[in-house]
Amino acid sequence: AQHQDVIGSFGEGLKVGAVALLRKGLRLRMFTKAEAWAFELEVDPTFGERVLTVVVAARPAELDLEMEGLPASLAELTWQDTATVLEGVKPHEWATLSHRFLFLSPPKESVRTEVGRLLLDPGHAGDFFVRGVWINTDPDIMAGVDLFGDIRLDRDRAAVLKRSDLQHQVSSMWVRAVHHAPELKAKYYELLASDKQCSDTALADLYCDEDTAEALAAIFRQQHGDAIPLSAKDSNSAKAGQIRSALATSTIVCSQAL
Repeated sequence: AQHQDVIGSFGEGLKVGAVALLRKGLRLRMFTKAEAWAFELEVDPTFGERVLTVVVAARPAELDLEMEGLPASLAELTWQDTATVLEGVKPHEWATLSHRFLFLSPPKESVRTEVGRLLLDPGHAGDFFVRGVWINTDPDIMAGVDLFGDIRLDRDRAAVLKRSDLQHQVSSMWVRAVHHAPELKAKYYELLASDKQCSDTALADLYCDEDTAEALAAIFRQQHGDAIPLSAKDSNSAKAGQIRSALATSTIVCSQAL
């Protein structure tokens, strides 16, 4: 974590993560610039229990991949590189885990904005990433999002983020994305017109500027002509009737967001 008042601020996450991997029967090693670390669970004579132990040795100038039992992909590793080697991961586990790192599985369709990336692949719907690393799946997010900012994370990489803060981030990202990729206007309109409430549009009224609002109004007019939009709670009110009579036009019930 990046903050001292959050659990894991002092590197506890590495130790807890290493123990979890070892308990699953995986082998974990790290190669730094000068050292080779082997993570083991060994019996501590003081406690009589297996505890996390890191066996540290000098890193050889050149790694003998066959002798060390290392994958051939490390052949180009230089002494300046740091590498983590995890062995024993099954193919189906890797297929799931690699999807959670965008540098391993880049999105096919995304829009980069000043605050993050909007991930538009159907497979990323609801996925919440921070700087390219998956945090969780949020049912209140219709598209995937990858935030760039300094988001507080706890030891377990859960975001210490209020719901309102997330809504601000995602709502502003959509409006920015529409500016960068105007072809998203129709998709954004669909989200606003939907009866399902979501973080993507929760604060649209705060972030939509005049140009975006006019583009959305144009789509509305294409679909409904001169009809007057009304919210569900106002559709049968006396005021709605007065509007229809005064303007001699029809009304249409719209979502609260639209």
